[in-house]
Amino acid sequence: MPTELEELLRRSLSAEAERVEPGSDGLRRIRERTVRPARVRWRWRTPALVLAGAVAVVAALAAAPSVLPSLTPPPIGTSAAAPTSPGPTPIVAAGVNDMRTVWPYATRADGFRDAPAAQAAGTYGDLTKPDQVALRWVASYLGRDSLTARSRGAHLAGIGIEVFRGGRPISLVYLVRVRVGDDAPYVVVDADAPDGSLTLNQIPSAPGGPVTADGTIAGPARLDVQLRAPGSDRILSRVGEPVGAGAWSVHLPVPAGTTAAAVTAWTTGPAGVTAFVSRPVG
Repeated sequence: MPTELEELLRRSLSAEAERVEPGSDGLRRIRERTVRPARVRWRWRTPALVLAGAVAVVAALAAAPSVLPSLTPPPIGTSAAAPTSPGPTPIVAAGVNDMRTVWPYATRADGFRDAPAAQAAGTYGDLTKPDQVALRWVASYLGRDSLTARSRGAHLAGIGIEVFRGGRPISLVYLVRVRVGDDAPYVVVDADAPDGSLTLNQIPSAPGGPVTADGTIAGPARLDVQLRAPGSDRILSRVGEPVGAGAWSVHLPVPAGTTAAAVTAWTTGPAGVTAFVSRPVG
């Protein structure tokens, strides 16, 4: 018990004791109570029990802070620590969070750092126009012939651009700016088939081993899958084969020294390309 509380209780009990004046018939009353039935004797014991209980409660409250430190409020000006969980990594000075991307950089942060110079040099065309960015990227796989694009408006944290081949929608490309600002360059995050006829699951990194890409396909078609470094036309590994409807899975070897990669897949039917999807690795 803390010293201050012990002293306070001692003084309080002493003060109460000093207020009690013994009566002249005290001895007689004690003798009468000792010979009464037990049921009657409990009446005069009740106040004593109440007092004992009160003392016990006070003692328990005094001990509580040491027994249950978590119930002690934090000092003024501080706050109790809260559990933390991993969250998005902000890009300093960009006003946006980093994320993996598939083109023309491996991450949004890389785009923030390198896109201004590439934009000035025209390396990847006009990166401030999302429809042109989407078309140039898809064309690096399929060729530019008969490709068109139109905006689908806001999509997640960026914009969605629908790409058509011969008037048929084949891909919904998701792009984000590398920083805050209407003049900021865009990068491609990923792509999905608008009709869901071809899906590509998220692709975990596989250090030292092949990358496994898998998903589903709605009907029989030729499936082409390629592994490339973001922003490069060089094919690191590829698979192309006819597949039936249902789940599909391929293994793509990763050349030594590869630090970042993206998997892109598309299906081709009698009328041409029918779906185009992509995901970053990792």
